[in-house]
Amino acid sequence: MKTFQTSFGRLVLLGRVCSVLLGFASVSHGTEPFWTVVEHVPRFVGVNMDAGIYMLVRGHALNGYDLRSKGERWSVKIKNARLYPRSGKTLVAVPKQDGTLTVMRMDTGEEAWRYRNRNFGMPDYMEFIGNTDWLQLMFVREYDNNRGMPVRFVCLLYAPDGNSYFRLPEDHSTNVISPDEKTAFLTCVKKQTPELGKVSSLALDTGTITPRFEVNSKECLGIADVLDSNESLVMEYRQIERERSYSLVNAQTGTLIHPITLPEKKLGGLKVYSDRNQLLFMSDKMDTLWLQDTTSGAITHARQKEGHRFLMLGGVKMDSNGNLWTISRESNGSLWLWQVDADSEPRQLLDSSNYIGWGIGGSPFYYGHFLHSIRGTEDSLLLAKRLDDLTVTSQWILPGMDISWTRPIPSESMGRVLLSIDVQSKVFESGQSKPVLELEGEPLAFSPDGRHALIKQKNKAIIVAVDMGIVVSSFSLDEYGYAHAAFSRDSRLLAIYWESSIKVVRLEGDYPVKDLYFPKEKERGYISWENGLCFTPDNRKLLAPGYGRAWIFDVETGACLKTLVENARFLRSYSHSPSVLAIKIPFLNTIEDFAGGFTDHFKRPPSLGGSFILDGSKLVTNAQGNLLHVWDTATGQSVRTIQTELPEVRNEDGHIFNRAVLSPNGAFAFAFNDDQGIASLFDVTTGRTLRQYKDDRTKGVYQVYVADDGEVYLYNTIGLCRLSLKR
Repeated sequence: MKTFQTSFGRLVLLGRVCSVLLGFASVSHGTEPFWTVVEHVPRFVGVNMDAGIYMLVRGHALNGYDLRSKGERWSVKIKNARLYPRSGKTLVAVPKQDGTLTVMRMDTGEEAWRYRNRNFGMPDYMEFIGNTDWLQLMFVREYDNNRGMPVRFVCLLYAPDGNSYFRLPEDHSTNVISPDEKTAFLTCVKKQTPELGKVSSLALDTGTITPRFEVNSKECLGIADVLDSNESLVMEYRQIERERSYSLVNAQTGTLIHPITLPEKKLGGLKVYSDRNQLLFMSDKMDTLWLQDTTSGAITHARQKEGHRFLMLGGVKMDSNGNLWTISRESNGSLWLWQVDADSEPRQLLDSSNYIGWGIGGSPFYYGHFLHSIRGTEDSLLLAKRLDDLTVTSQWILPGMDISWTRPIPSESMGRVLLSIDVQSKVFESGQSKPVLELEGEPLAFSPDGRHALIKQKNKAIIVAVDMGIVVSSFSLDEYGYAHAAFSRDSRLLAIYWESSIKVVRLEGDYPVKDLYFPKEKERGYISWENGLCFTPDNRKLLAPGYGRAWIFDVETGACLKTLVENARFLRSYSHSPSVLAIKIPFLNTIEDFAGGFTDHFKRPPSLGGSFILDGSKLVTNAQGNLLHVWDTATGQSVRTIQTELPEVRNEDGHIFNRAVLSPNGAFAFAFNDDQGIASLFDVTTGRTLRQYKDDRTKGVYQVYVADDGEVYLYNTIGLCRLSLKR
């Protein structure tokens, strides 16, 4: 066999709809009394009705459960990586914790075959094709960053037994195999674009590739399905807004046979069951399935239920009796099993009440709270929940699924939230669906009292008084400028840095502006965006950490009082992995990395973060999670250093994931390596190590919050973890 494009960019992520929890005590994890974990709602991977099994990912494990008893049949540890387990007809592909890609039998969890191709390494994406056990692996050379889709890639198509594979021509992939599994239909993207160029076929018995026809429409999204073994294909086309159209075309020439009658204009997909003379459609909101008779065009079944969304069409499976089955996710995260071609009631597979829902990881934790989004069809909810007991402090009513909203920043009281909706900044009051402020631009910062917002427009940053809805101050930026900003804790001051300049605005009266001056022109370096600008509690001084040095400014006079120089050197946080013919070779380190094992001379000044400690008489700088350095604020003298002892070891993507997160008052720091599960909790005021860990719960971390009393909250691939000093 030799080797062939599917629309991998069109893979639909499994639904991440959230559940509301009663408290942290519901699920415990581990034997240590100071760890408490509320697990994520498990993710659905696949179902096999004939084997009577369904599969869920819980934390770092893939588990197979019996459909009748819901008891666990088998479990395997998986790796926290970009590859996600994928299911076929009877097989499931799993990135295991030992770094291997293993294909297992669904019914028993036993290994069927293992991917071993040293020439290509691990793939970037994988999927089983349709309702078969043919597995396609994609190795990406180049992405279209605007669309987030691969435009240069190589695919391998593995046979169900794993003993042979086809290497498809460059930039070719498949998402359709004929019902008799003799032919795979390939599509090819035009050079360095995501647009489809041509269709060909691959004979799965001989490996012969036969050109079929050119794709002349820019609106063609690809092959939706094959109606019969070799005669006709269903092609999908983009229409206005989110509307789709489907047409039956001749598989040899691409000539139109006839358009397909649709149950509605906005659809999320189509699937063909030629042996049953039926088409299955999913609505664009994934809340309705229609089964249509291809002869009469009549809808024989329509399946929907309030608050339910179906998983992607690839999750619809046919059993040996010809019945169609699928899974829905309820708005609270519970999973339900449906028979599509019957009017029976769905059966619950998973009760979500003891889990925490998805929809948290994209937003930082603010003021001891996390933000929890629940997307709805008409309206969506954004909940503010306390980290310590998960009680709901506030909820905002936002637009539904059709409208995208991002970057939510709440006020300290959680009474207001600033966010971005369609390139507009809007402020919502708790419980209200109408915004109190609407302005063009993207949100940058929101004052703790919720009265002032900093918004970036095309070539300027503006400060807006929310209650009055007016711009009170404006600063010119170049078109691609990005302002880094921080409010004082009492919301009276705002510091803004961009283009090597720092300004402090007093948020009262005439909004006077004070320029802060660096001591030397050459010292006007980059100021860290994350954990960067920081005021003392009395608002008299400002800390500005940069690369290898930090500056302490007098807010009243604008003068630089002290320059703190960090002499320690570290490897860059990211280094591109060398590759040959699109094959990554992660074990080939750069010369800098190699030399860095012997001397710091080839290492670089670290990017610093920082915070004042307690009353502001001391401060701490954070050097890329590797070193915490405590300084005397008045004298600028070093007080102590705290080595986090985290390894400077790159992962396969070239990253060193060492991080240290400070509490708002600067008194505690939690340092961890995201890849290796190594972590420590430090008392910054004394330099003492309070806890050390080697634990999976410190891997795959999305967000971290360290409270002023040293309590640590981690949101990771397992769930929401609380690390307490109080046994």
